[in-house]
Amino acid sequence: STIYEFGLPKYRVTNLRPLKLTPYNLNGFYEDIGGHIHYHVTGLVRNDSNNTAEFVNTATTLYDASGMVLTCGNHYVSHEDGDYSMDPGESGFIDDIFVEYDHNNAVTSYRVQVDSLIK
Repeated sequence: STIYEFGLPKYRVTNLRPLKLTPYNLNGFYEDIGGHIHYHVTGLVRNDSNNTAEFVNTATTLYDASGMVLTCGNHYVSHEDGDYSMDPGESGFIDDIFVEYDHNNAVTSYRVQVDSLIK
């Protein structure tokens, strides 16, 4: 049998606060692509902070009519210049797709949260 031994985690305390990254113009919809039903969430995210955000990504959660979580996914936000960083005031594209996620049209709502690293 294999034994794993884990050390204590080491944390670094900083005074950095999370960046203000604002999702807007969000739209969630079912889409038929080649005979397969997908759930798609699109929109924009804007960097409303004074710092450059690196590797901006979304955590999108899909819910049913009773508010129960159906699934969630992580996706990077893309930009016109093709990178994953956003300068202050810059916006990027949200394009989250849940492949073959029909489930009898169970999705009634979604939530998009945005996070990043600070450059």
